[in-house]
Amino acid sequence: LAPHNEQAYYLPDGSPTYPRRILFCSLQAADVGGETPVALNRNILSTLRPDVVEKLRPGLIYEQRMPSGSRNDPMVQNLGGAQPWQKAFGVDSKQEVEEKVREQGCQAVWGDADELIVQRRGATFVRSSRPEVDGAEEIWLNQAHNFYSFTPCYADGTEIEEEVLSHLTAEMWRHSVAFTWQRGDVLCIDNEVCTHSRTSFEGPRKNCAAVCLIG
Repeated sequence: LAPHNEQAYYLPDGSPTYPRRILFCSLQAADVGGETPVALNRNILSTLRPDVVEKLRPGLIYEQRMPSGSRNDPMVQNLGGAQPWQKAFGVDSKQEVEEKVREQGCQAVWGDADELIVQRRGATFVRSSRPEVDGAEEIWLNQAHNFYSFTPCYADGTEIEEEVLSHLTAEMWRHSVAFTWQRGDVLCIDNEVCTHSRTSFEGPRKNCAAVCLIG
């Protein structure tokens, strides 16, 4: 699982928004691996290429494509990318889904065969609520690199190049420090300033998580 800030494609003052705190607890540690690497966003930003940062500064568009189908179609286990829009939004008509999309602050565009294209505009930086702690007035906070069910685009709508995405991911891993679990351990992270991820593992592993929308 690649490093990321949870739901950082949402805006800080949007509805919904991203969680401010995340708590993890280990109920069963893996036999091998399964660590939770974490990294400070400011450290990641410090080694990103300046040209990449400036090109991303105006913001992002997260574009998700959903085929047409039925709300009764079976669930597809792929983080939602291939779910019919009827099932994903619990609706039957285009009018209903367009209203749902608007309520989330997104734009609905229709493709061939009634494919729904959802475009969500997101920030690259957000204003720090505690600059004396964060060391800056703004925080690098987005999910451009972590594209499981959407296509990340620049603010002008063009897709972000593969080499840029690889650069972002590489720098996030470079600054990550692994937290090794023992049963009963609890880890609390500030989601605005710290990424989290997960390494591969062997044997059974069970963690539970809780999120707080207010820091």
